[in-house]
Formats: sequence, C-alpha cells, structure tokens
Amino acid sequence: MATNFKQITNNLSQRLKREIRKFKNHKFNAYVEGLTNEKRTNYSLWKATKNLKRPIMQIPPIKNNDGN
Repeated sequence: MATNFKQITNNLSQRLKREIRKFKNHKFNAYVEGLTNEKRTNYSLWKATKNLKRPIMQIPPIKNNDGN
C-alpha cells in the first residue's frame, strides 16, 4: 500500500514538473515574440539584449563575526 502511494505521488510530481516547464516555456516564447525594436514599444528588444549582456553579480552569503 505504501509503495502504491509513493508511486502515485511520484507520478503526480513528475506530471506537475512537466506542466510547469511547459508553462514557463510558453511564457518565455510569448515574451520573446513580443520584443520589437520600435519606438511605440519603447525599444523592448534592445532593453532585453542589454540585460542579457550585463554581468551577473554574485551575492556572497551573510556571515557572522565568528565566520558562521
């Protein structure tokens, strides 16, 4: 019985992960398709490109005075 419950839980978990991945992919595709280089959209294509070219800043973990 416990094995059956675990199997059901794993299947539902995988299904949820696939649905979330599809949703994120669809949302990203809609965003990319909407980018233009026109003034009426405030040059969204160039702003997105600028954000991609910017270096990613790594934030170090917060530490106490004793190093923890």
